[in-house]
Amino acid sequence: MVLVSVSTLVAGYLILMSPTAEAADTLLSQGRPTAASSTENPGLPAANAVDGNTGTRWSSAFSDPQWLQVDLGTSHLVSRIVLTWETAYGKAFQLQTSNDGTAWTTIYSTTTGTGGVQDLAVSGSGRYVRMNGTQRATPWGYSLWEFQVFGSAGNGGDGCGTANAAQGHPATASSTENAGTPASAAVDGNAGTRWSSGFSDPQWVQVDLGVTASICQVVLYWEAAYATAYQIQVSADAVNWTSIYSTTTGTGGTQTLNVTGAGRYLRMYGTARATPYGYSLWEITVHTGSGDSTPPGPPGTPALVSVTFSSVTIGWSAASDNVGVTGYDVYHDGQLCAQVNGATLTAICNNLNPNVTYGFYVNARDAAGNVSQPSGTLTVTTPPSNDHTPPIAPGAVHATAVSSSSITLAWTASTDDVGVTGYTIYNVVGGIPSKIGVSSGNNPGAMLNALTPRTAYHLQVTALDANRNESTPSTPVLDVTTTGGDCTQPVCAVTQVGTDDDVVWGLVTLPDGTILYNQRDVQNIVHLNPSTGTKTIVGTVPNVQSTDGEGGLTGLEINPASFSADHWLYLMHTSPTDNRIVRIRYDAATDSLVTGSEQILVTGIERNKFHNGGRLRFSPDGRYLFAAAGDAQNGNNAQNTASLNGKVLRINPDGSIPPDNPFGNAVWSYGHRNPQGLAFDSQGRLWEQEFGTRRTRWPKARAAESPSSVTSSTSPASAVPACTAKSSPETA
Repeated sequence: MVLVSVSTLVAGYLILMSPTAEAADTLLSQGRPTAASSTENPGLPAANAVDGNTGTRWSSAFSDPQWLQVDLGTSHLVSRIVLTWETAYGKAFQLQTSNDGTAWTTIYSTTTGTGGVQDLAVSGSGRYVRMNGTQRATPWGYSLWEFQVFGSAGNGGDGCGTANAAQGHPATASSTENAGTPASAAVDGNAGTRWSSGFSDPQWVQVDLGVTASICQVVLYWEAAYATAYQIQVSADAVNWTSIYSTTTGTGGTQTLNVTGAGRYLRMYGTARATPYGYSLWEITVHTGSGDSTPPGPPGTPALVSVTFSSVTIGWSAASDNVGVTGYDVYHDGQLCAQVNGATLTAICNNLNPNVTYGFYVNARDAAGNVSQPSGTLTVTTPPSNDHTPPIAPGAVHATAVSSSSITLAWTASTDDVGVTGYTIYNVVGGIPSKIGVSSGNNPGAMLNALTPRTAYHLQVTALDANRNESTPSTPVLDVTTTGGDCTQPVCAVTQVGTDDDVVWGLVTLPDGTILYNQRDVQNIVHLNPSTGTKTIVGTVPNVQSTDGEGGLTGLEINPASFSADHWLYLMHTSPTDNRIVRIRYDAATDSLVTGSEQILVTGIERNKFHNGGRLRFSPDGRYLFAAAGDAQNGNNAQNTASLNGKVLRINPDGSIPPDNPFGNAVWSYGHRNPQGLAFDSQGRLWEQEFGTRRTRWPKARAAESPSSVTSSTSPASAVPACTAKSSPETA
């Protein structure tokens, strides 16, 4: 678990993205298959909106919401949509794209639609395009004479994009001629700067694209010192390289190379210079296509091959893919423990603890970086080891800091014949020890939090090894009393106000001081009176599906600026197809959710067994809703700004996209693994809690930048090893 600060900036963005050339305005929708949520009558079908006849129209039923969609046949880049409304038009609507007709991405949103002819410039891609109406301007339905979608005449799914995927990304080289010709100059977008190598063969320059990409074109802008013989190579790990272009007759100048390959890293590998000088490039541009966007199917449920007290070997049946499976990721309980290539159907997970039950599952990967849904889970309990020798007792424990609600402890580390794996802190009352805290690894210290002011504690520490052998306690007992007179702290004591058998994942305090919380796995919203402990189920949220991991009904939030008037509950949850953000009204008079009031705000956030994220937090002024979305167990998602996964998202309360978001979509901050907490402090700064397997460093924004434009890293405000935090449903 890592706690970091994300500054909330509202102006002055410096976005490190190269501009995308405008797609050609080719009409894509005319005559294509259509569908709609409803029709007013058989004479006003959805097909009328794409028949090219402005005398025929589609009209919906007289209710909200309603939608009309067109199937373009294949994925296309979409640059413009023209809506020719009849008198019954949409006041609030979104234009959305999808690759499968199920998971949708919003590319335009408004709550102030004007009707008439609306010619809208957009940027997106997909096979399906729809108008999703959420508020009518008249008592009638939604009615369109024509729904015209324009964009690239080529296949946007397989075509080559115009954006430079290399610009601004990290670059390295085998050598540089001098400090004024660094590798970074070849990908800075500046035709007046260049990389130049030493005067020998071979030499190379490479760029890290950040994610695995389908590469369709590379353009080399040579200075006078060019290569006659070179290769263009790609790699997934910057170690093993595959050539996707090779020549021994290079001509210099500008060379546009149409290629086919996939990789995170791309390099020019020169083997013969054309001049006595080195290799010198003004610029390298890399162009990608969305290529294969279909993930593999899930592998078969693993079967046990062998088990020891510290390792488990499993096997599984192969996954299927439209192109081909290139690898498998093996997890236990959400933690990656092994990776193998696509031809290997067994793996061993090491460094396990004896006499512990683990759940193993497998995800498949393809060359484009698509990750499957998980296999079924195999439960295995490792046997006890033959180590029956406990660690020696830790040295005397002492307090290094004491407050009204916490005690910081230190002690002399224990030793063990195999190794110390952790410590347990006990409070001894009347001679009976009760567990009050832990410390992971051989870390001789801990902080006890949420203590009661002005209370005496009697503390001892024991050491544990991997086989759960426990030492005798430290001596002597440490007697220490928390401070506190009149309470001047924001939190002076912690009082239990209720319990629940399900996983409590989100919680909000209502204006009257009572509490609403959600049950993650059974998908209920519960109303709790903290004064009496009385609980009432106010309703079950529709369309929620658990993932048998960290999915289900997760985020819960209210708008502090408007809840008293609008009564919206904002929720994030896993559906059968994705993670999504919705809102649903709460009726205080009946203490229930309002049936049929649900509105879907954001869809298309990939789901997986773990790493679904799910925290929601409104800005203090109620203008923006922030959401934490996990990477769906696909690390490529975190750095891909077109993906909503591995991000902190920012939307308006109605689900529309704020115009100053840095990438034109809901993404506010990227590069996250499994964000699990969001909170604003008294200075209006947004803090985000990150859950990972180890201590990490955190991307740091430059001054006057959105937090999404990261160029360096800073230590997190607080870092806790994952094994300390994993038992908490709030962070696991």
